[in-house]
Amino acid sequence: MLDFLSEYLPDYSGIVHFIIIAGLLVVAKLMKERIPFLNRIIVPSALLAGGLGWLLSEQALGLITYDTRLLEIIIYNSIGLGFIALALRTNDKGSFKPFVTGAIIASGYLFQAFVGSLVVVLLFSELFLGTGFLISLGFSQGPSLAFNIGLGWENQGLVPLGSGLGIAIASIGFLWGGLVGVIVNNLYARKHNLPLLKVEEKVIASQVDVDTHSKITIFDMLTTNIVLVLLIYGVVVLVLAFTQRFLAPLGGLAGTLANLVYGLNFLIGIMAAFGFKRLQRFINDKGVNVLFVTNNYLLQSISSFLFNVLITASVLIISTSSVREYFWFIVIGTTLAGVLTLGYFKVLAYWQFDEHQHEYMIGFYGNNTGVISTGIALVKMIDPELKTPVVQGLVVGSGTALFFAIPLFGILVIPEAFVDQGFIGVVYTFAALVIYWLVLMTFLFVAKRRGAA
Repeated sequence: MLDFLSEYLPDYSGIVHFIIIAGLLVVAKLMKERIPFLNRIIVPSALLAGGLGWLLSEQALGLITYDTRLLEIIIYNSIGLGFIALALRTNDKGSFKPFVTGAIIASGYLFQAFVGSLVVVLLFSELFLGTGFLISLGFSQGPSLAFNIGLGWENQGLVPLGSGLGIAIASIGFLWGGLVGVIVNNLYARKHNLPLLKVEEKVIASQVDVDTHSKITIFDMLTTNIVLVLLIYGVVVLVLAFTQRFLAPLGGLAGTLANLVYGLNFLIGIMAAFGFKRLQRFINDKGVNVLFVTNNYLLQSISSFLFNVLITASVLIISTSSVREYFWFIVIGTTLAGVLTLGYFKVLAYWQFDEHQHEYMIGFYGNNTGVISTGIALVKMIDPELKTPVVQGLVVGSGTALFFAIPLFGILVIPEAFVDQGFIGVVYTFAALVIYWLVLMTFLFVAKRRGAA
């Protein structure tokens, strides 16, 4: 079908892929509502949609041939735009706790990276050390970031089929969060004789108050926020163009840096969004009200749409060859990460919080095996009326975690920079992971002593 359209309507190829993704999302949503088993697990509709589309692809039934390059472009740009929308949200001013939850979430990134790297060193030493980082990127950041970084290493010849490997790991992460998380909640509820909220995805009618401002006359709020996200992404594009023009041709470390920057378009977008928010507050402090320009509800909706698209598109391009190539690494790495991550967050939750420890543990686990919505859904199973502050802590903490995670992206450079120096690269990588983890643990220790948690 796509071949037919590409031949006779070549200009429609891009929009047709979006139409297919939309159709898959609708079918997945209906399946989640109508099939009892799917209502009892927490798996994003986008992941199910991608799985259905993959079954129709040439990798399985051979009914549809997707334009892989076009899907890669959709994934790459969706992650940049989606993270900008998230970063533009304003967080409620409150206690120190959001930074505690953010530090815990970010420490989970480091823990999973350590586990993945250890698996590579002990069992798969023939692989590039950075391959272990894909466990953390896939589990904690989803298929988009794992795809971006994996593709960058793939283009440099460090991780053959790295993009497909990253997506496969991320997809398995969703299953750990959605299946194991539900099982853990059921065991907890049975032990403590608690009722559980049935996991369902249904359309719920609700009233949402959206801030408006009299000065907006031409643009409605949705248009304003979309335009703002696109303009900030324009800054990202200029930075990427600059690095590709002036750094990439130099080769060596400069070329490595240019390739890394290209894979971290979302991080540049986050920094640009934070810069805009600072400018916005500065202007507002001068007596000019500009805080109305951004709206949290609309920005969340924009990012949700983009992430649903990119998750679906990511699964569509999973290649069976990448799974075959890294089969045992995937099996061992994801199993260890899935089990140990649960234990890790249990220890931290019971250490940092005096109340609602299970809710925090399962929320962190869902967030660091899938996405923030996975963690929220798991918490809502045992706290359906959201009487605890856990969900708010997760939502705000996922934003502050971006600050804490920035050094981790610097650590990503180490295996690549020392790829030809053997064991010294391993030493530097593990040293960086352990040192920064200790920094975060020190932060949490001080926060606990001050009674912040």
